[in-house]
Amino acid sequence: MTASPSLEDVLENVLPDIADRAGAIDRSDADPLDDLRVLGHRLDVFDPSATSVATAVRVIESVARASLTVGFVAWAQRMAAEYLALAPASPLAAARLADVVAVRRRGVTAMAAGQRQAVGLEKAPVTATPDGAGGYRLSGTVAWASNVAADSVVVLAANLPDGGTRVLAVDAADLTVREAPDLLGLNATASGSLVIEDVAVPAEAVVSTDLQVFAATVRPRFLLLQTAFCSGVTSAALDAAGPQLAGTGAVYASDHADLAARYGDLRDRLHGYAAQEVASPGTVAVRDLIALRLESTTLATASTRLGLALDGGRGYATASATNRRFREASFLPVQSPSEAQLRWELARAEAAAR
Repeated sequence: MTASPSLEDVLENVLPDIADRAGAIDRSDADPLDDLRVLGHRLDVFDPSATSVATAVRVIESVARASLTVGFVAWAQRMAAEYLALAPASPLAAARLADVVAVRRRGVTAMAAGQRQAVGLEKAPVTATPDGAGGYRLSGTVAWASNVAADSVVVLAANLPDGGTRVLAVDAADLTVREAPDLLGLNATASGSLVIEDVAVPAEAVVSTDLQVFAATVRPRFLLLQTAFCSGVTSAALDAAGPQLAGTGAVYASDHADLAARYGDLRDRLHGYAAQEVASPGTVAVRDLIALRLESTTLATASTRLGLALDGGRGYATASATNRRFREASFLPVQSPSEAQLRWELARAEAAAR
């Protein structure tokens, strides 16, 4: 009997193709959806019931080493599946989850505003008016979402007139999508804003009736998987910089050593927290996960900046891998939860602990 290939064996076969396509994806000459389908088929990484968050962290981290764009959309696909898996049982919910898991449809996590509301910032700008038949009519906007196409399943938060909140799964085909302008990087992530104008959704579209409980449940996985793609691009940048620490590059040796040491500690914590989340869900302190995610952003931007300095003129060319990583990583401080929000949350948590 032939043993099934290990995760490492499958990644070893899959990652070279992702790396080879990274430049074309950066130029929007290739679609990362093709890579998602391979990851879904070969690794089942988008099925929360089949692949743990710890394994998903390993996969997304490895993928982001080859292409942050693919790592980013893989995170979005997995998180959409995580959300949909929490929905009450219904034929519609089961069909949507199955389609996202199999990458027959793209999954969109449009929960940034909902998460900001859950932590005490401004309310989500989408309203849900009961239609009298158990469903709702939705109106409002989503300022930023990625992985958006006509066939996407979008998960978002909407506020009721009476003050309640619903987490809902809607079809992107029913929304107006406004494509993002040309970006510094990540142009192939199918990002843009969503306009929702009196869209009818059935009762089966409800994923959760309690935003606070829902957000508390998914946030650890959300932060761990985001940290995973930050970790991946950091690792790639530091590895590429290592051979250049000679000649004039020697002046950066101590900077590289410091970043590498900090990265090693961060990666140990990432995989340790992910294992703990699998063994005992919800027991990792959210404060620690916020600090981890914030540090991963700092390390990614610093490491890709170091790579650019070491590469010199070659790194200034947009076609170079160094330049691509630098441009892609520049998005991390503004991705939700943004660096500002993470710092705000961490300061609030530290004040509460005193």
